Amino acid sequence: MGGRRVPRVAARRPRIPAQVVDATAKYRSDSDHLGGFLRARCVSVPEASVRTGDLYDCYRRWAESGGERPWAQRTLGIRLGERGYERSRDAIGRRWLGLGLLDVTGREEVGG
Repeated sequence: MGGRRVPRVAARRPRIPAQVVDATAKYRSDSDHLGGFLRARCVSVPEASVRTGDLYDCYRRWAESGGERPWAQRTLGIRLGERGYERSRDAIGRRWLGLGLLDVTGREEVGG
């Protein structure tokens, strides 16, 4: 066919300045409510486990001490599941696997 060819122009994404990328990463990190709790009060190791109620009590105290409104226990559970943590049930009750609480001095309390 003898038609005129229209050149294809590749769509270019605008280059995002490094300052914007850095500020966005900092914002996401600062607004990571669950991540803040996990870094401040928990240890993530395969052999650890913690009772769901104990974890929620610790989370609630942490949130309130920072002037934040804590999530409901169900919401916390959903968010932990989204992070890949698994729940288990044993003779004592429900537990989170691979997650333990830190005591006030920062030492690991694997059991819970």
